[in-house]
Amino acid sequence: MLASPAAEGGSSAEGDADAAAAARAARNRRLVGLWLATTAGAVFAMVVLGGVTRLTRSGLSIVEWRPAGEALPFSDAEWEVEFAKYRASPEFQRVNSGMDLEEFKPIYLMELAHRQWGRAIGLLFILPLGGLAAAGRIPPGLSGRLALLGALGAAQGGIGWWMVKSGLQHENFGEHAIPRVSPYRLATHVRGSVVGWVRETPVRRRLLSEEPSERPHRNPPPLPPHS
Repeated sequence: MLASPAAEGGSSAEGDADAAAAARAARNRRLVGLWLATTAGAVFAMVVLGGVTRLTRSGLSIVEWRPAGEALPFSDAEWEVEFAKYRASPEFQRVNSGMDLEEFKPIYLMELAHRQWGRAIGLLFILPLGGLAAAGRIPPGLSGRLALLGALGAAQGGIGWWMVKSGLQHENFGEHAIPRVSPYRLATHVRGSVVGWVRETPVRRRLLSEEPSERPHRNPPPLPPHS
């Protein structure tokens, strides 16, 4: 028995709706994948910046941590306040006692850039995540993994300060010891970045590499009825 034109039209409409839904899902996957790729690039830059900060011995130049961010000194008086704080630190007293204010500024700015970049990554993750979730564009089954990645990233800020603090406490160093952060805390900080990267990479790759079976396609048009 031949299908009626109405049935064929209904089947075609359902096929079009399915194809449109599949296309939307594919766009959502790609959008989230590109966002994660951007975040991953920022994290890689953060690791490089952290290495430069360590190589230039800048990491102990800011002796306080404020979750909302440290203000950039502008006036001479503001710079003197920050330099006075550093002069009370073990690193200044044991290693850099001959440093003046002009020599202090570059290492302070390096550590400030490192911290602010970390906060920028947090915003780069949280703000788009909120927008995507509000728009219903998070692919099914991905919300839990994204929440875990966000928690790992947020923890890195606290772990970073926990690491730096170990190099700012006089009681941690013997008479002739050179002040530096605890290698165990440093390893924990680096490991946190690696764990986040490892957990994010397969999610991003899967979102950006659409399998042929997942590609949206339209149903072929119905054959004309036989005469």
